[in-house]
Amino acid sequence: MEYSKLFLARFPEEAEVIRLNKKRIRGFLRFTYEVQSKNVSSLKPKAAHFIAKLNNLGLITFDSQEGIYRKTKDPVHLSGEDKGKPYVSPYNKSRNTLHIYSERAYCCAFIRIDILRAFMKNLKKENQNIKIILHPYNGRYIKLTSEYFETEDGDDYDTGATGINPTTQEYVDWLIDDLEGDGGYYSGPYIEALPINSEMWTYVTTIDMAFGHHALKYNGLFRCLERALITTLKN
Repeated sequence: MEYSKLFLARFPEEAEVIRLNKKRIRGFLRFTYEVQSKNVSSLKPKAAHFIAKLNNLGLITFDSQEGIYRKTKDPVHLSGEDKGKPYVSPYNKSRNTLHIYSERAYCCAFIRIDILRAFMKNLKKENQNIKIILHPYNGRYIKLTSEYFETEDGDDYDTGATGINPTTQEYVDWLIDDLEGDGGYYSGPYIEALPINSEMWTYVTTIDMAFGHHALKYNGLFRCLERALITTLKN
């Protein structure tokens, strides 16, 4: 069965959300291909197409990361006015000889409240290492990226970390209003905001707590999300 039909068989009243979201996801895929051609960091097209599948299953995504690991000797700038020049330490201007960049795969999305409990249970069955955050969130900061450098003079340092911070209900309401076709991660004509009812949907973040564990591996985050959603919608 087509994924969107599986979701709509359970929630036929959400047909307009799915219809508009398909347009939004087409713009998201177009954006992904455009930034890849410019060597800008984003989801790779294969991972982006998998995100599209999750949206068809009723997981209305807002932001995600695939969990890459990259180790580079003698790194140089890939773009901008410093393109081709070596990276140097911001502390003592010593040339960097090693750069290790790693991510935790994550996915931020809206899901129907009716299936949240079953979804969480099925997702944990897929991979116990996946952390599920419900928003608003008032817990501790969770690191999502790590950048480690070694320099020619023997020093090392970490920089460039991003993460999940506490959120408010006002933030979640803003996200609902931002689910339209003219914001970030989108390329194409304007589409109206998705008619998400905040009393029927909730915002969640799922994180694979293992750094560098790619989301498209069998037990990676995106594939676990897919199987958990299918199991939840069929039962």
